[in-house]
This record gives sequence, structure tokens and C-alpha cells, in this order.
Amino acid sequence: GLGLAICKNLIELMGGRITVNSIAGVGSEFTVEVALGLCEDKSARTACLTSIPLDQLSALVVDDDILICENTRAILLDMGLKAEWADSGRKAMEQVRRRFAENKNYDIVLIDWKMPEMDGIETARQIRAIVGPDVTIIIITAYDWASIEAEARAAGVNMLISKPLFKTSLMSAFRRIYNERKQNVAPEPAEYDFTGRHALLVEDHLLNVEVARRLLMAKHMEVEVAENGLAALEAFAAAPLGHFDVILMDIRMPVMDGLTAARSIRQMKKKTAQNIPIIAMSANAFDEDVEKSRLAGMTAHLAKPIEPDVLYATLQQHLLSREEADGMSDESAKPD
Repeated sequence: GLGLAICKNLIELMGGRITVNSIAGVGSEFTVEVALGLCEDKSARTACLTSIPLDQLSALVVDDDILICENTRAILLDMGLKAEWADSGRKAMEQVRRRFAENKNYDIVLIDWKMPEMDGIETARQIRAIVGPDVTIIIITAYDWASIEAEARAAGVNMLISKPLFKTSLMSAFRRIYNERKQNVAPEPAEYDFTGRHALLVEDHLLNVEVARRLLMAKHMEVEVAENGLAALEAFAAAPLGHFDVILMDIRMPVMDGLTAARSIRQMKKKTAQNIPIIAMSANAFDEDVEKSRLAGMTAHLAKPIEPDVLYATLQQHLLSREEADGMSDESAKPD
């Protein structure tokens, strides 16, 4: 059904094809043809995997399905980690508290989203309150997580990954965690200060609004909110010239979507409509999505969930670019 259609789309995106040979009463045989490059030699792959000190990591698996707990623990043990499991959020919190009291925190906690009594997000929130920022918390789910991602991030979740879990998907997640940890000991990140700057935040999801507003206000940027593209058009049109320095625009919204709103702003006769930075914010970040944003007149495209440092760096870059462009415009307007 749907899975086959998804497979077909993915295979065609990779430049391949899928064919089927079906015999009534016997079954169906599907053949996939995809042109792939040569794999790197095995020793290089092994070196890449063993560069992550998995034997130094401990994990807790939290799922109300005991079979999934045991299977996931077996995968983790096979990868070299130390692993335990709990079949409810409350039991997980007890184990986390015990380890915390012994100064032996888990490095990674994998939590199923949908559990009775206490779901994965609330479990993550409670665990984060106990252990602080140093433990990596991952939500695992068989469902589309787009609707819960912002809430999960606000609860202290570092990452969301899909069920069923495989060694390859876990290794990819752990590699990302390990790289982030190495980056954390790098030099101090750049300091950003947007005092005096004014953003128009266009977003219909209240939780996303709150997260984005806090990120912006943390760097002293003033924020006004529009709940859809049409409201953004009205706010921009009514604002005094130069009032807004940047527009942060969600793509999928009711009444008017972000792409339509961006095109409409660029078509306005208002002087600042042509050069104000319009930054797309979307859970879709494929090349075609970025290209759609560009064609609609957007200046940049940020993938949700928004990474604070990426947001700040993007704002800094485009606000400075706008200042330089405005400066050049002022110079050219001066009489000889």
C-alpha cells in the first residue's frame, strides 16, 4: 500500500526503478535497481565506527513493551554499550535518580513516545530536571513526530528517531551525539546581540511561537507575532518604514502559507519590501523545498527544529548584509 508508494518515490529520487513480478496464488517479487558508488573499504568503515568509544557509554531504554526493551538492549550490548531498561516512565525516573545519587549518570536515555500513565515527553521532562544538561535524551517512535517535535525539544529532548530501531540508525544517532560532544569542548561560540532589532515572527503553532520568541528575546531582539501569512502581510504593510529588520516565516500555515506571503511581500511597493530578510522555517529541508523558498523571494531556509546557533548566525549574516546594501544605496543616492 502506502509503503510501496513511498519506496517507489525514494527509489526514483535516487535515479533508480522498481519492478514487480506477481503470480496469483504464489506471491510477488519486487526488484530494485539503483546505481550506487563503490563502498569504502571495510577497514575504513570499522575505523569510523570504533572511533566512537561506545564501551564507555551507558544507556537506559524506556518502553512499555518489554520485548522491545529487551531487543533494544541486546542491540546496544552488541554495539559495546552498557545498557539497562525500564518498562514505564516512573520506573525509569527511579533508576535515573538512583544512578544520579551514585554519580553514575546514564550517557543516553532512549524513551518511547507513546506509553501509558506517563508518555515519553513527560518522562523526558522529568528526567531532564533530575540530571541537567549532560545526559542525551532521545525519543523513539513509530509515528510521525512533526507535531510533537517542538514540545519534545522544549522538554529537553536532544533527538528523535524512528522505530523500528536498527544498529545502523542507532550508530548514526550516536555518531551525531559524539560529534556534538567533541564540538562542545571547542572554543566558545560567537556572542550575538540583536539589541534594537525588530523581528516579525510568522507562525501558527503556539508552542513553536513560544520557543522561537524565547530564542530571539534571549539575544535582546524585539518580537511581534503574526499567526498566518495574511496577518504577516497586514502587519508588514501597516508598520512604519524600517520598523521590522527581519521576517521569520513558517511555510505551512492556514489562511495563507509562507511561500505565498513571501511572494506578496516582495511584490509590495513599500521601499523595504525588496530587501528585508525573509527567513523560511520549515520541517521540510530537501533541496526542492529550499529552492521553492528561494523562488518565493526568501533569503534563507532554516530546518525545524531550529538550532539556536544556526538561527543566530543566519540572522547575523543577513542583517549585516542588509546594512551593507542599505549603506551602498545611501551612498549612490548622494549627489556628486
